[in-house]
Amino acid sequence: MCESSCIFAFASCQREKDPSAMLFNYTCVLMMLLALFCGGSWASASSCPTGFNAENSRCVKERPVHGTCPPGSNYQLNINKCVHG
Repeated sequence: MCESSCIFAFASCQREKDPSAMLFNYTCVLMMLLALFCGGSWASASSCPTGFNAENSRCVKERPVHGTCPPGSNYQLNINKCVHG
């Protein structure tokens, strides 16, 4: 069996054709891809400016009763909130 870390296992164990090593290699690659995908979705959800909250893939903020929306945002009547961008 090939004994190396996850990053180097895929390249070094390809030649050995050991089924358990190959399973480890593909599992490791799958986990790395999954981590990249999940990390990207969390980053996009938390990229709202200060004071705005992520809601339904939009950055929203409650509108003051007698005020205007913060700069860079517009009021949307159908949700009664200020939407950034």
